Amino acid sequence: VSPAVTEAEAQKVVAALQDKGYWLSPIPAVTNPYRGDGPKAPYTGAAYRSKHVGDIYDTSPYPAANPPDIAPYVKREAPQGITTTTFVTNMGKLIAFVAPVTT
Repeated sequence: VSPAVTEAEAQKVVAALQDKGYWLSPIPAVTNPYRGDGPKAPYTGAAYRSKHVGDIYDTSPYPAANPPDIAPYVKREAPQGITTTTFVTNMGKLIAFVAPVTT
């Protein structure tokens, strides 16, 4: 059974669409840009261990608001983009509004 969606909720979802027909939302993680293969010697420091990312050559994702605590990383707001989660959530609301499932 889908939760009931009111006309006001459906209108709010449609109103949140950008001019080109998509919903923007915060991207939960960012990555380092690819900079080549990096140095041959492995990084042996401990600064990256708690952030799930290696040195600046590592393209593993990490939270934008909680980057590794060494340069060149800086805290920043999460970038905006198109996410599957937001799309599926909003489409689910619209579908539930136009075709509610009842028991």
